[in-house]
Amino acid sequence: MKIGVKIHPDNKEYIQQIKPHVDFFEIIAIQGKSYGFLNRINIPLVIHAEDFKYKTNLANPANNDISAVYLRFAFDLLKEHKAEHLVLNPGVRFNNKCTSDNHAKIFHKFGYKKVLIENQPPLKNRTYPFYARNYDEMRQFLKKTKAGFCLDLDHAYASAFFFNRDPVDFIKDMLDLKPKHIHISNGRSQSYIDAHLHFAEGDFNMLQMKELIPNDVWVTIDTNSDLNEQLEEIKFLREPEYSK
Repeated sequence: MKIGVKIHPDNKEYIQQIKPHVDFFEIIAIQGKSYGFLNRINIPLVIHAEDFKYKTNLANPANNDISAVYLRFAFDLLKEHKAEHLVLNPGVRFNNKCTSDNHAKIFHKFGYKKVLIENQPPLKNRTYPFYARNYDEMRQFLKKTKAGFCLDLDHAYASAFFFNRDPVDFIKDMLDLKPKHIHISNGRSQSYIDAHLHFAEGDFNMLQMKELIPNDVWVTIDTNSDLNEQLEEIKFLREPEYSK
C-alpha cells in the first residue's frame, strides 16, 4: 500500500517535516488558498474537494452554482498537479429538494475520471442524513454517478453503530465495492459521530483494521497533524509485526 497524510495548504512547515516519511499527500482544495508550493514538493498528490463547512452540498440544487465553482477549483488543481484522485463528499439531505440525481447533473460538467466518492457517517449535526452511508446506498450512488470509491473507516464505524451492524462485517461489505483509496483513523465504536482520533486514542481494533486493508490501495492517515503521533501511525501501517 501507499501511505499518505491529509494536509491543509496553510500547514507548509508540517508538510516539510512529514514529507520524507510518506508516499503522497492528500490536500484539501480551499478557494482563496495558495497552492503554488505544490510545484516544489515533488510528491504524488490526492485532492480532497471542499465540503459542507465551505457551503457546498452536491445534493442540493440550490447550491449548484457555488458547488460548481468549488468543483472547478478542485478539478483545476487535479489537472495542474496531475493528482492521482479527487475525493468528494456526496452531500447531505437538508430538505426534500436534495437528491442524489443532482450529483450526476453536476458531475457531467466536469467528467468522472479520477473522482472518488467517500462514504459518510450517518447524520449531519445529529439531524440530517448523509448520502452513501452503507453498502446499498454507496452501491447505488456509484452506479448512478459512475465514480470510484473512497472508504473512510471511521465513517464506516459510525454508520455500523447507527445501523446496528457489527463494524467488521460492515467494513467487509464496503470492501466488496472495491475502494481505490482508504482513510484510516481511530474513533469511538459506540457512537454515530465520527472522531478521526489518533491511532493510540479511541477504541477501534486498529490491528484488525490494518489487516482488512487491501495491499493495492492508497491509504490516507486521517488524523491531526502531529509529527510524533503520525510517525508512529506510519510505522504501524508499514511494519507487519508492529502493533499499537
